[in-house]
Amino acid sequence: MSVDRSWMSRRIVRGLLTEEFNRGVLAFLDFSFSNQDFVWDSKIKCPCSRCKLRAFGTRSEVRLHLLKKGFTPYYTLWDQHGERRERRRAAVEQPDPLSLSNPFVDLVMDVGGFDFDTGEHDETADEYDIARRCRHRSTTIICS
Repeated sequence: MSVDRSWMSRRIVRGLLTEEFNRGVLAFLDFSFSNQDFVWDSKIKCPCSRCKLRAFGTRSEVRLHLLKKGFTPYYTLWDQHGERRERRRAAVEQPDPLSLSNPFVDLVMDVGGFDFDTGEHDETADEYDIARRCRHRSTTIICS
């Protein structure tokens, strides 16, 4: 597909639907329905500004929605319809995957501080620690 999707924001000019937009909608529908992994029961996610990819529609329903309401703003990478972001090969050396940190652990560490337990240790120690911290009161277990 063409990278230039500026036609998506030029639906109406001087009160009239533009031919450029109509052609673009047809190209979008051809693209979307050609990606069978993103078509369910002959329907695709409707990217109109009302449905916002939350509802499904047939080809004619989606076309009508797009012509009447236009696309959801900023939906120029049609990833919900099978388009993939172009991967560029890096000219630099790739980092060692073992040296990369987990971004979720980094986030928790940033919030919790360096002493925060990430749970990256022996499961037996976890069970021992839980048993040590918990005490039984009748049928309720209370952990400190």
